[in-house]
Amino acid sequence: MVFGVWLDQEDAEVMAKWRDCALYFVLPRLVHRPLFNLGICKVKQLRADTVALIEKHKLESFIIDINNKLPEKYRRTPTVKLADETLFVVGFAGVGGTSAACDGHFPAVQDP
Repeated sequence: MVFGVWLDQEDAEVMAKWRDCALYFVLPRLVHRPLFNLGICKVKQLRADTVALIEKHKLESFIIDINNKLPEKYRRTPTVKLADETLFVVGFAGVGGTSAACDGHFPAVQDP
């Protein structure tokens, strides 16, 4: 569930890519250059696909309301920046971080 909306299988697959792309976020640009920025291109596409979920589920007004309630110095222009930043946190830390924690924890507690 993201912003009160249950995701269907297709949406869940988009969000699951945050875990798959986690390595690209932490690699320095020095590593991306010899790889022809393929990782950066994948991340850009993932971020665009994730913001498209806001449009798909008609949550634009929700994001606009959040942006308007922020103090003036923290408001994003255009508002899609706030959507991107918010979904980055949800995708990278929420989905990717939680699944990474489960991957590391559950093998240790399984019965032999």
